[in-house]
Amino acid sequence: MSNSRPKLVTLFRYSILEQDAMVNTYPRVVADLAKSMEIHRFSFRSLQRHWLHDEPHVHFHEIPFVLRRGMELDKWIKTCFWVVLAPLIGLWSRWKKVDLINVEETLPAVALMVKWISGRPVILTGPDVFWDVYLPERGLWSQLRPPAAALHRFMLRQVDYFITHTDSSKAFIGELGIGPECIRVVREACEENVF
Repeated sequence: MSNSRPKLVTLFRYSILEQDAMVNTYPRVVADLAKSMEIHRFSFRSLQRHWLHDEPHVHFHEIPFVLRRGMELDKWIKTCFWVVLAPLIGLWSRWKKVDLINVEETLPAVALMVKWISGRPVILTGPDVFWDVYLPERGLWSQLRPPAAALHRFMLRQVDYFITHTDSSKAFIGELGIGPECIRVVREACEENVF
């Protein structure tokens, strides 16, 4: 019976089709988890149906907009909208008594909001150093780098568990005082049709 299964929420702003292209093992992992869990996936809308939409015990909750990664303005506007939606996903998770939440996000603020509002443990997958990528090293905006770095470190310390893709990310998270038992390295998948 579906209600007796542990519930996992996974959220990633990109559609399942884009996630499949980026990490082609992801759908198989979700299908495997769905053998014993009830999976709820939150994202922006897919342009076409993915085979995972037909898997039993996998439920899609898609925001009715398409996030276009190739269009910079569209990506930024919808990413800001995604941050606004994070507390609502946290509320939904609390209401549904979800057991665990997996947040795939470069912005740890999303994971933090979902954790605080849901009251559930959170796994953050693939945390990048977002401020280091987007803030310039020189000029007026570079003044934001030190406070952004401090805020980033604070938010990461609030997360329960991490899945990283590199040993360097694992080392960075470990330097924040997070124990190795809370961090797992899962390598990026290869494109199977190429390699």
